[in-house]
Amino acid sequence: MREKLKQEKIKKLKKILLIFVSAIVIFLVVFLKITIPKYFRHQSVFKIKKIVVEPSNYQALISTYIGNIISQNSLFLNLTPIYKNIKKCYFVENCKIEKILPDKLLINLKLRIPLFEIVNGKKDVLMDKNGYFLPFYPGFNGWIIKGMQTGSIGEKTTDTQSLKILLEILRWYNYYNIGNLFPVKIVSFKNFSKIKLEGENGSVFLYPEHFKEKFKQLQIVLETCKKENFPFTYIDLRFNQPYVEKKGYKSTTKQLNLNSSIVE
Repeated sequence: MREKLKQEKIKKLKKILLIFVSAIVIFLVVFLKITIPKYFRHQSVFKIKKIVVEPSNYQALISTYIGNIISQNSLFLNLTPIYKNIKKCYFVENCKIEKILPDKLLINLKLRIPLFEIVNGKKDVLMDKNGYFLPFYPGFNGWIIKGMQTGSIGEKTTDTQSLKILLEILRWYNYYNIGNLFPVKIVSFKNFSKIKLEGENGSVFLYPEHFKEKFKQLQIVLETCKKENFPFTYIDLRFNQPYVEKKGYKSTTKQLNLNSSIVE
């Protein structure tokens, strides 16, 4: 009986001790959670002293978007508002922000790259692959696009159909290295049943469909024309069999034989 009471007493003491230890641990956790952040928050070693922007020539401009964060504590700096403010820049497609402890902030910008010059008779603007309008600058070397509406800088085009077609044309144009045989200067969407690609040596017509097959045909046509020294006014890819009009022939249409010979 005495042994049993002794064991119960020991068990009770252990329980009390466990509660006491748990209370101390909880107190320490809460204490450290409050005091440690306060301690580090006021440590000057963690205050932002330098902001590095890449590319470096955008340093001053980006500073106007992110505000004054110099001297803020890097450990507790919320990067989300900074990211959102930078994304408001019309020329920024994306960015990566990284804290370099103890006192530096690194901002890497992914800039919008203009691919096309959109011309509608009123003003010229540039456009990137995602359809965002960018300021025009002299010396831009890219395709001139006719038949698409322009818009304000930083806005996205609403002509999603033309953009989708344009990117498909560019994709297969590059895939089949058409630029080496027929460098395109102008793409016209003024007539969707007769999309026109213009170069210095002639034009190419096509429907907005089956781009892979049509550009493969175009590659064969252009290689054959080059081999046979056959200057053309236009190549029409809107039919099963491509047609080529020889330069200087106003009324005669020349058909290209895909077995690599020109049919007179």
